[in-house]
Amino acid sequence: MATDIDAEIASLRARRDALRRELTAHASPSLFPATAQQRTYRACAGVTAFRAQDPSPSSSSADGSGGGGFVLGLRIEAMAAARPGCFARPYYVLLEPAGGTGAAADRLRVRSHTVPPCIPLPALAHRYLPQSGERPQDLAGLARALRRAVVRYRVRVGVVAALRAQAGLGKGESAEQGEDGEAEMERQKDEQGTGVLAAGPVRNICAADAEVRQVTIEWEDGRTGRLVLDDDGEVARLVVFDEEGARDLATARKLLTAATKATKG
Repeated sequence: MATDIDAEIASLRARRDALRRELTAHASPSLFPATAQQRTYRACAGVTAFRAQDPSPSSSSADGSGGGGFVLGLRIEAMAAARPGCFARPYYVLLEPAGGTGAAADRLRVRSHTVPPCIPLPALAHRYLPQSGERPQDLAGLARALRRAVVRYRVRVGVVAALRAQAGLGKGESAEQGEDGEAEMERQKDEQGTGVLAAGPVRNICAADAEVRQVTIEWEDGRTGRLVLDDDGEVARLVVFDEEGARDLATARKLLTAATKATKG
């Protein structure tokens, strides 16, 4: 099993080195600094495999899975939602040998991860890393499917962040800002929110579920809206109700324009 992991890591390192040579072939250090190279590499190599020391080897050896004190890790890159052009903190998945005898000894299983709970990692692992039967495991397929799910999740988070920016809603200010600062923030929020969503000052925009597939919008005059996003962050459906509970089609059309701009941003 260790030999297979070493071969996989060697193959990925060779691809990484080839990519680096391609990126720097026609660029001088002054025109292509190290930071730019790193960002370009992270953008091109969305998933990186690495071998890491087992953080708790005693637990893995207790069930006979072994692994020689090492685990196979996957690092998944994604862009930050609120900071265009910047990367979010990477997500990690650690895999270990499943143990057993015969063909089952070469199978991998998920040991631990930092993937958000809304990402269906158990279902993906069951599909691509079967622990029994004759189907072979597909580690590359798992990496592709997992990164696709992570990127789609980050895109939906970005839609919410873009809508909040359009409405003039920030991340919140500290209590030390003072009354003058709070009044200025309210004035800016009123101007920006009225100009973009055009239904009065917006009180709050937030995700209605952990998967960020539905977005709730609340106006200070009592209007409420609900956006439904598809997997890729596009607007699938939306509805707006006024303070009396009747549908507000005019505001819904304006909200659709703002939401479409956010998804394209």
